Amino acid sequence: MHVGVQGRLHRPGRRWSTRTPTCTARTRTGSCPPGTGCRRCSGISSSSTSLRGATALFGHLGIEADITQVGADDLAELAGWIEFYERHRALIHSGRVARIDTPDDTAWMHGVVAADRSAALMSYVQLDEPLSDQPAALRVPGLDPRRRYQLTDVTPGARRPRRVGLAEPGLPGLQVSGAALAEIGLAIAPRRTLTATVILVEGL
Repeated sequence: MHVGVQGRLHRPGRRWSTRTPTCTARTRTGSCPPGTGCRRCSGISSSSTSLRGATALFGHLGIEADITQVGADDLAELAGWIEFYERHRALIHSGRVARIDTPDDTAWMHGVVAADRSAALMSYVQLDEPLSDQPAALRVPGLDPRRRYQLTDVTPGARRPRRVGLAEPGLPGLQVSGAALAEIGLAIAPRRTLTATVILVEGL
């Protein structure tokens, strides 16, 4: 519910900080209404469930859609996002927000880092066709520089085709120091437009 009259903002149960209609716009502003299945959030039918899920994940994930009208594959992926959110809810809502600079506006990198520096949850979102084939450096600030961390691609759902039609490469199990993640980062190759990759960083 949007309330535009001053003095009435105390009435709605929740408030959205933007009226932008598309999920890509909401991803850039860091705000979205609850709902990975919300057509208002997706804006266009080509928005993937991974994009809608990753957008809502770091805000207030919920469902604003008639799930009886959702296909079996999308429904299974939606269930995966809900389970994922429940498993990592404590980190998402207690961690420090991190937003990472990107070479251009075709991608968005952000996430949360645990207050005790034990873990982080990061997201790489491909908003538009990349201007370069060079990988982006997903840096993770705020970790313990002397500790080693395990990196895992935990994006719910099946692998999506790449821009060139090949299978999206999974993130191999990597062990990296907190210093390397903060200063160098993880090389993320350009993804298919309107998809997202979520990476879990766990201290060893």
